[in-house]
Amino acid sequence: MLVSIAWLLSLSKLTIFSAIIGAGIFIGPNAYFSYYAFRHTGAQAATQVAQSFYRGEAGKFILTAVMFAVSFAVVRPINGVAVFLSYMLFMVLTWVLAWRATR
Repeated sequence: MLVSIAWLLSLSKLTIFSAIIGAGIFIGPNAYFSYYAFRHTGAQAATQVAQSFYRGEAGKFILTAVMFAVSFAVVRPINGVAVFLSYMLFMVLTWVLAWRATR
């Protein structure tokens, strides 16, 4: 934790801001998916559950693409490497946490 904080303090404000944008691009669409996909529960709502998952995933994909496009079109200056690395870090983190939770 201390090494991470020291590393963050040594980075420029632009890099930190860009990394926050990348994290937001990951968190926002995933929150939408979670909200949309888990609206229905139970065996009797199996069709609605499946439809919610498909629509939630489609919405997540579209939101992700739009958020990347808007962030690169509107935010100036931006560190593209920091945006993509932060996005990928959050993606890998969810995989690792899911793997650890199932062990």
